[in-house]
Amino acid sequence: VVALAEAQNYIEAIPSYHKIRIRITTNLSHAFAYGFGLISALISDSTLVLSPQFNPKQILISETAKTSDILAIVPAMLQSLLYLQQTYSKYKLPKIILAGGAKCDESLINQFNSGFFCELCSTYGTTETGAIASGFYHNKSYPGVGKVLNQVEVKIKNIGLYHELGENVGEIWVR
Repeated sequence: VVALAEAQNYIEAIPSYHKIRIRITTNLSHAFAYGFGLISALISDSTLVLSPQFNPKQILISETAKTSDILAIVPAMLQSLLYLQQTYSKYKLPKIILAGGAKCDESLINQFNSGFFCELCSTYGTTETGAIASGFYHNKSYPGVGKVLNQVEVKIKNIGLYHELGENVGEIWVR
């Protein structure tokens, strides 16, 4: 049920998400690839292209030859792709790139967007909950990890237990 709700959120948030081509660069056992990739592709009648072993040059060559509509990657992969683009300047990536699994540094997002002429958006979640928030909302910028997705409730609890770590630090509760 969680994966289905997560997939539905992506489909609602991303324009023209029907019968598209989606490339996933992580194994389907990774929550991001499963919820965003597999389940979203199934309910939107889309094509799912798997690249479970990360080879940045091969991904760039494949995408330049036949560009997907959306590329899903994890932030650790961004620097490798950007380096190859800055070195060779001949590669093409989809207009929409979703990075999940960790927060993306804003300067890296800006470099990546200008290097590939795309919109790199950060998506945040956990294996246990699936996607919680996304930075993809029609060219709007959201601080941190993005805007909480539909049908997801997030609260910061037990702030008093963590006062030594700083202001507004607590436990993230997700439902």
